[in-house]
Amino acid sequence: MYDKVVSIDKKINDLQDTVNFVSSFFDEYKQRMSDLGRENAHLNDRLTNTESCLKNAQSEIEDFQQYMRRNNIEISGIPELPDEDTDEIAKKIASAVGVAIQPGDIDISHRPFKKPTATMAPSIVVSFTRRSVRNKIYSAKKKLKSKTPTDIGIGNATNPIYINEHLSPTKKQLFHKANKRRKELYWKFILTFNGNIFIRKEDRTPGIVINTESDLQRFI
Repeated sequence: MYDKVVSIDKKINDLQDTVNFVSSFFDEYKQRMSDLGRENAHLNDRLTNTESCLKNAQSEIEDFQQYMRRNNIEISGIPELPDEDTDEIAKKIASAVGVAIQPGDIDISHRPFKKPTATMAPSIVVSFTRRSVRNKIYSAKKKLKSKTPTDIGIGNATNPIYINEHLSPTKKQLFHKANKRRKELYWKFILTFNGNIFIRKEDRTPGIVINTESDLQRFI
């Protein structure tokens, strides 16, 4: 009988040891999970901060790219001719809108490299040494509405001529997306001012600023 009691006690002790071991293991496991949870939260915070820093850096780069274009305009609708002088073309455009160009007002002008798939001549990018001259030409661009390249003595094409702001690649892509959405909704106007994109439903309705993809998503 005594042996049976001893045997039972031993089994109980063994079981208690097992329970203690499992309990200790479970406590250690909970602690490890808690530590991992804190580490994961810390890593998430670091990731969030990194993403925020990256977005800020991208925004600063974009702002700088657009700022570097602040004295520029793009002229489209001018056919590309052999041995053309883009400075002279810019002067003719300025004259057509009633702005006198002085010697030294143009810093540089050129046509960007034409993509192999492009069917139209690249726009002419003109960079002015004085922003005031650039702004006068841009503000008077409506005077080109009824003029063609032939009218201002450039070739014999009869298509319209347009003056636009020189947008950064990111802003230009955003402009095309905003314009596509504007057309889908039958809104009337889209324009840019100092690198900012505005869309407007009617003549007297307020403009909506589209400066980022987030702005475009809210608009949609």
